[in-house]
Amino acid sequence: MTLLSRRFSPLAGAALLATLSPPPLLAQGVVANELWAAWQEGAKSAGAVLSAVELREGNRLVLQDLRLDTGGDGGVIQLETVTLTNQADGSVGVILPERFPLVIELPPVPQSGETTAYRPEKVVLGVEAPQLQVIVRGIGERADFQANAPQITVSLDRFIPPLPAGQGEVTLSMALEGADLRYLQDLAVAVPLVDGALAFESLTASLIVNGSEDGNGVMALSAGKSSATFSGAVPAGAAESTAEAEVGEALKLLENGLRVSAKIDLGPLAFTGDIRPAGEEIPTAFDLSAMATVLSVGLDAAAIGYEAAVSGFGVRVTADMPDVPGNEISLSLEEYRTSAKAGLNGLRGPQDWSLAYVVRGFGMSEQMWDQLDPARIMPREPMTVALDLAGRYGILPEALAPGWTPAAGQTPLSEFGFRVNEFNLDLVGLTMTGEGGLDLDMTDLTSFDGFPAPSGRLSFLTSGAYGLIDRLVQLGRMTEEDVIGARAALLMIGRAGEASDTLHTDLDFHDKGFFLNGIRIR
Repeated sequence: MTLLSRRFSPLAGAALLATLSPPPLLAQGVVANELWAAWQEGAKSAGAVLSAVELREGNRLVLQDLRLDTGGDGGVIQLETVTLTNQADGSVGVILPERFPLVIELPPVPQSGETTAYRPEKVVLGVEAPQLQVIVRGIGERADFQANAPQITVSLDRFIPPLPAGQGEVTLSMALEGADLRYLQDLAVAVPLVDGALAFESLTASLIVNGSEDGNGVMALSAGKSSATFSGAVPAGAAESTAEAEVGEALKLLENGLRVSAKIDLGPLAFTGDIRPAGEEIPTAFDLSAMATVLSVGLDAAAIGYEAAVSGFGVRVTADMPDVPGNEISLSLEEYRTSAKAGLNGLRGPQDWSLAYVVRGFGMSEQMWDQLDPARIMPREPMTVALDLAGRYGILPEALAPGWTPAAGQTPLSEFGFRVNEFNLDLVGLTMTGEGGLDLDMTDLTSFDGFPAPSGRLSFLTSGAYGLIDRLVQLGRMTEEDVIGARAALLMIGRAGEASDTLHTDLDFHDKGFFLNGIRIR
């Protein structure tokens, strides 16, 4: 499928938006001529050339045959007409036809010998955006840009020169519903800021190749209601001082207004494909889906943190896999989440912190289980590994002073503690849950040989441990000697529970000692 592997320049997809976006060149307030000059200067600063035939009609500047030459191997993007209209409120409306062609001229391929592979010189896309609104309210230090459209559709019109005989027919389409894009920057204030947001109600796209000598194929992408946001502010001089700033200096920058946050929130997502190379009996097909996806990072005077989460994830792949029964594998995941957050607030006094890693409801197809466990000895229920902690920490005030170095055995922490919100291990018949918490005494470094003395309790309930040992013996993964050692270890760390094959384990730290199930170990 040679056409499926072809790639256009990565600059081409972003260049149209860059053409219509206001680069930071001038002052607040804008008219059409200034905006056009700013576009050209912005393209020049990026190593590109933006040109057009200029026609002035009253309060309008009509740009015909607009051409963005990105230089090097970036190619060229062409638009027939763009109209810039001065509006009464001091903004400029950017008007495109309801239907227009978008021409992408690909850069020539360096000749390194004789080649017969087809490569188009131009790709012509048909764009329909009947109610597209693009408003520029400011450029330069105080830039303000907004675009929205109920619907935008893009389709492949043709290749120039056309596909040769035997290459088949290519269909490419994309539809974006309820799109809204906003960008604002103010570099004239004491703490320059930038804010941007993109949202849409739905996105669909497909690529189809039929009738090719190399085979046929189809790929499709769909996404539900989604959004992406970015916000940041950098105090004057911060860019020069953050690279080598010590902790105290970095905290001062945050209190002076340094901040950054970004978030991507994707709705239901599906990506499918069915590729049938010529001469192969079994097609390659895949189906990937997720109900929700969240990625976020944040840093400000109050806290620093990140989160990555996916729910309702599934993937299925069918291909020529001789070692896999049915030539198919599939995975499912109810929830994946990893996150970390720490309070800052100048590190004046104790701060909250949290940490989580969750893989919940991980399942595999029967075909994959049959590869791992053909005798069906192990339980095949979905598996879970979850750890969610939260606590408090404090930093010694002197540790924030420039040039501070800890003494031998000293830590910068004045206090540290945590509580278990969730501890859950559930896989192949073994389950283990935990609760409790610990606090560390940073002033006592002798009771535990240099480690801060802990206090508190951690309690665990384990089910199915002996059953897992028996199954591992059946699989030939444990010898009789291994079994004796494992059973002895379980008897040492746990006491039998009320139900069959359950163990209770209590770890207590108090009176400068460590107790296991009530027995003092240290």
